[in-house]
Amino acid sequence: MAAFNRFRLFHWLLAGFFLGVYLSGDDAELLHIWLGYGLVALLMWRLLIVPLRLRGFPKLLPPKGQRRKPGLSAIGKWLTVGALASFALASLIGLGMVDNGDVLGALPGVGAEVFGAASDIDFIVWLDEPDEMHELFANLGLWLIGLHVGYVLLFRRKMVWPMLRGPSSAGPARSPSTTLTAPAPAPVSGEFTRLRIASRQAETADSCSFILQVPAAQRARFAAQPGQFLTLKVPCGEMPLLRCYSLSQRPQGDGALRITVKRVPGGRASNWLLDTLQAGDCIEALPPAGLFVPRNLDDDLLLLGAGSGITPLMAILQAALVEGSGRVCLFCASRDAASLIFAEELTELSARHPERLQLRIWLDAEQGAPN
Repeated sequence: MAAFNRFRLFHWLLAGFFLGVYLSGDDAELLHIWLGYGLVALLMWRLLIVPLRLRGFPKLLPPKGQRRKPGLSAIGKWLTVGALASFALASLIGLGMVDNGDVLGALPGVGAEVFGAASDIDFIVWLDEPDEMHELFANLGLWLIGLHVGYVLLFRRKMVWPMLRGPSSAGPARSPSTTLTAPAPAPVSGEFTRLRIASRQAETADSCSFILQVPAAQRARFAAQPGQFLTLKVPCGEMPLLRCYSLSQRPQGDGALRITVKRVPGGRASNWLLDTLQAGDCIEALPPAGLFVPRNLDDDLLLLGAGSGITPLMAILQAALVEGSGRVCLFCASRDAASLIFAEELTELSARHPERLQLRIWLDAEQGAPN
């Protein structure tokens, strides 16, 4: 079973058992108790696998750096932790309210004496009104589920369909090291949109980054994911050339998309872009496309790239550090230090996230070709 499907199974079993327990509390006492046992078993299993870091299951707590200044990802984590804690407290109090020896002893072929000791366990004697506390934590769990659903619909909509239907045929989600699928071919049909060059910045002697501003009316069409690319119509001759360039910065929803172009000797498109395109100019592009995207930014990621191959990895790296909670290991090879694209940005990110980012730079001129 794929790692993501293991998590899906646990997720829906947990949701189903909790809702079953909640809805059966008034009219079906025995069913309520047995569903409660199932809920306790699921919670115990989830707790036991925490140190194992089982693939497909995200970490329960956000990283230490996000606990003081929680972002969206940390808020989602705390909602989950709060719901699980409420389930656990309601379940433990419920266990203390029933005669577990009698319930378990009623199993077919099992005598009451087998579980007789369970009848003597009373761990809620210190509670004055266990019924009300049991109901309080059950209701709190239900409210936290509602907040969790609202959070997912607002900020994690891309995960809704995979959680309902399973991973798409493009490939299952993987954890802790999420697999990145190969990019899809660029679409050649569709409507091109004129994007204005907001700025350009030299990265190395033969590469440059361009910030493309998407018109407000087109921002929904140009909603992007880290790791995707733009298809540009480059007017460098009688017939324009179509060229794909990866987004090299985390999309932030403000209509600004960054691409980074490296000069290719003899390459008509890259040479025209670097020699001609300036701030204030416009160029036509198709909306972002491609499947080279992490399925879950909370997973641990291993990113491998060389030369200009760092461009999509930079967007994924930024998104994982800002929006996710996992650790990231980036291995990047370059001809020499002067040819390393995003050298300053990588240094800043490494200093800002020392606990989560492991950066490995390989320079061919100093260390030879990697093997």
